[in-house]
Amino acid sequence: MIGSFPNANPHAPEAFARMMVEHVAAADGLTEVALESACREIVEEQKFAPAVAEVMKVLDQHIMRWRDRKSALQRAESTRLELINVLIEREQEKKEAEHKREFQQAINQTRIAMQVTQRLAREVEAMKTELAALVQRHAEAEKRESECMRALRKCSAMEEEHQAQAAAKANGFGCGEFRFVPGDSSRSVH
Repeated sequence: MIGSFPNANPHAPEAFARMMVEHVAAADGLTEVALESACREIVEEQKFAPAVAEVMKVLDQHIMRWRDRKSALQRAESTRLELINVLIEREQEKKEAEHKREFQQAINQTRIAMQVTQRLAREVEAMKTELAALVQRHAEAEKRESECMRALRKCSAMEEEHQAQAAAKANGFGCGEFRFVPGDSSRSVH
């Protein structure tokens, strides 16, 4: 830094440099970056080589700035880590809420399916009862049909018998006893 000033010519250069190094080395919280930025500011802003007190004043300002920056970076990192935890918790809560919603939806759908199944079971029972009644009515109808068919056959048989008798009467049969008189070609009925 001292070499950066063309007019820097301290009366005792070795003592000046030693005092500068001792004061800088004794600075509380000194970091390389604070020392670098302080030296750059002094070189860019001062026209003459500064006294040790001026260097220490600028160095203390840079130490404070870099301490604040470091603290801000640490706070930012701490905040980042806290936010990550908060985001993880929120994501877990969101997943849990989604899971609960899906679970509740499944429960609701199951209830609806159970209600439909129960309703259909009642309908099946009603239809079974109705079917049993229809089967009974069908059996009764078949019985009645059989009775009617028997009666029809009986009537039909009787009709055929009457027709046969009528035909027999028309032919002369069944109207009494027939006798055969010898020598008579005609038949006589008594």
